[in-house]
Amino acid sequence: MVNLASIAGLRPTAQVIPYAASKAAIVNMTVSFARLLAPEVRVNAVAPGWMEGRWMQAALGPEYDRLMERRAQRTPLRRVATADDVAQTIVGLVADNDFVTGQTVVIDGGYSIVA
Repeated sequence: MVNLASIAGLRPTAQVIPYAASKAAIVNMTVSFARLLAPEVRVNAVAPGWMEGRWMQAALGPEYDRLMERRAQRTPLRRVATADDVAQTIVGLVADNDFVTGQTVVIDGGYSIVA
């Protein structure tokens, strides 16, 4: 099982309290289900950071392009996440690794290690 969390659930900000709280609940639920369902079922979560797409466009409005470029420049891998990055991580957790459970994988190009 792979749950969809968000970096906001791990590093909340005052701007999105309800969203961050719901994503923090998913992180907590992931650990709880991992304990409950092991060893038969592995349960993990992915936590994307800033991602390209309509949701961020709506959130950032007319500043979308400028702010996304700024975030990319501050990210060690010099870009923001894409839907493909998230999908590849999920496939990796499900198909390629049978010894990971109860974890939340941050998908942010390293931004959280420098910010």
